[in-house]
Amino acid sequence: MAFSIFNKPGQDGKSPSTDATKTSVKAPGRETAVSKPTEPSGPSTAFPPTTTAPGGSSVTARPVGQKSAPEMMAYDVEELPLLQEIAVMYAADHLDIAQALLKKLVMDKTSSPQPWLMLLDLYKLRNFKKEFEDLAMTYTVKFERSPPTWNQQTDQREVRKDARPASDFFILQPKDDLLPEIAKLVEFVNRLGSIRIDFGKMKSIKPGEAEALAKSLVDARKQKQTVRFNNINPFIDLLKKIISDNPSKEFAGIWVLIFELYQRQGMQSEFEDLGLEYAMGFEMSPPSWEAGAAPPPQGAGAEAEQAAGEPEPPATQGFALRGSIGVDNITQLQQLMNHAAAHKEVHINLAELQRIEFAATGILIDALTKITAAGKKIVLVDVSELVFPLLEAFGANRLAVLLRRKAQ
Repeated sequence: MAFSIFNKPGQDGKSPSTDATKTSVKAPGRETAVSKPTEPSGPSTAFPPTTTAPGGSSVTARPVGQKSAPEMMAYDVEELPLLQEIAVMYAADHLDIAQALLKKLVMDKTSSPQPWLMLLDLYKLRNFKKEFEDLAMTYTVKFERSPPTWNQQTDQREVRKDARPASDFFILQPKDDLLPEIAKLVEFVNRLGSIRIDFGKMKSIKPGEAEALAKSLVDARKQKQTVRFNNINPFIDLLKKIISDNPSKEFAGIWVLIFELYQRQGMQSEFEDLGLEYAMGFEMSPPSWEAGAAPPPQGAGAEAEQAAGEPEPPATQGFALRGSIGVDNITQLQQLMNHAAAHKEVHINLAELQRIEFAATGILIDALTKITAAGKKIVLVDVSELVFPLLEAFGANRLAVLLRRKAQ
């Protein structure tokens, strides 16, 4: 089989030709085109960036957050190992081909356990329970070890491409009366246990609304619920302008909210300066700085990604990727980048990840590359047998530690 993805020169040592019409994945008796690379008519910047993994392999990927997927160029490459090619087939949604190739491998008496485990995973994901049970019994006899179990977590069909994972992202919408929106925010964080509040649309806020929002944040902190912020600095600037223009006591609610945001952002110096202004202006003692607020992450752009009071997650937990990740559903990868900004060591749990679509794998690699470039260690845990060789094919093992899923 031949699979074109990595950027390698042709046999003549020159760069690959740009007049290719398609990149193909070949299987016995079948050739399946997975992309249509063409020379763009515009400038070279129309090409997506190329992610280069350690060792020289390159993956053309669309950056996280880019709306449209540019066409990919074709590259000449050496053939991938068979199990990696099968994983690519699965990622490209050629499930029948991947299954047929794995069945052929398990019939080989000298085959290793890995093809068996990949086929067992595929049966579970396709909800082929009888086939799974028959193969599991044979696996036990052949390898004298317990096979993976058919359990409730995997006793379901693969998540549809248009399905969206549960998200704790909450956009605070500007309205004439913000109190109902704040009530929704409280219900939201109580239900999920965490929340990321985006203040990007906020252009004004009333003192009573600010006081209610501050109370909701204080309550969340007391209940040890994780609260993060997007676009927090422009919102703080807005609040500071309001109290500058309105120094009277009736705007004290705005002050209370700024104090809480400073506390959550670890901005103790600003907190103390504001407390001095508060004491002089209102002849009252300001709120006290409470120990335990997490300091903001270091580095450019960190202000938007602070996770107040959030401890470093254990390796067995980490940031979870779930369901199926495709080019039209990269929300989870954007959330991963936000999560990584607040952690020195990034653990990514793939226990509930069923599939990474072929076209989205390069986007994931691009995200891992950026995290690694920031000097952070990445550990991928609970990687399934179907996803593991796919990540190897794209060089993820050069960017992160990959830990296979243990038999259940």
